[in-house]
Amino acid sequence: MLNDLIRQAVASKERVVGSLDRCDAILEEARRRWTAHEAPRAAMPRTLGVDGSCNSISYQGVELWAATAVAATPDGRSEVTVRPRMEVGRNPSLHDTMRRMEAEACARASEIAEVVLVDGSLRTVFIADDEAARNDVLRLIRGNETRIIFVSKTSEVDFEFGEMGSVAGDMWYYGRAGREPGYSRPLSKRAPRSSAQITSTYARVVRDAPLIKVEMLGGGITEADVRALLARLAAQCAGGYPQALRQAHNLCTITGEDMARVVPFLGIISPVGARAVLQ
Repeated sequence: MLNDLIRQAVASKERVVGSLDRCDAILEEARRRWTAHEAPRAAMPRTLGVDGSCNSISYQGVELWAATAVAATPDGRSEVTVRPRMEVGRNPSLHDTMRRMEAEACARASEIAEVVLVDGSLRTVFIADDEAARNDVLRLIRGNETRIIFVSKTSEVDFEFGEMGSVAGDMWYYGRAGREPGYSRPLSKRAPRSSAQITSTYARVVRDAPLIKVEMLGGGITEADVRALLARLAAQCAGGYPQALRQAHNLCTITGEDMARVVPFLGIISPVGARAVLQ
């Protein structure tokens, strides 16, 4: 099947890419909204990256889930670790559980760091059904709008170019519009289920690096705020991505293999008998 899919992809490449490349007007608009800016390396503030992880495994209806969150330094030290939770039973709100743990890690990190970088999109906090966790995050960030920053490696929203007939997310067009370091014009949009504003910008810290999406709470974020943030990030990025977030991800990730290794210690999976070998 894989070979069939590869052959199909090769055969369809020109048609698919052509449908995207026809949007010359969008690419030109993306270049117009982009500000070339090579951020000077400011003195690196005390920075912590916050990330969370969750996973689950099931066997014949018995489900085991786990979640945790950490705040890490750029050199890989875990400054804050939210005690991992592991329970047996279905948890349809597993990602909400993880987000609450991320919020706790973020709150503790904000007490000891000048800048807190949170992995993921701020918009997902508002989309989540957990209203209590949403309010906790809002209370935490208010007054710290330029200290607690959400950073994403990917984004599918089309807030900027959707009205121009885009067939991909805004980030895709900014990524193809150029290779120089800089940032897009900050855009403020109302958050889902809230009157709060979220300001976002796409940025490239060094030339040829992948884009990142930066989100901050509030509608009063200026280009000067963005440039100041990029100067802070430039001092501790590797390959255009904040080291603190990379280290947090490495420290907190719960893999499927991890879950499988834990299961035997709980004794919840004890299959009886075995299938005969297929001839």
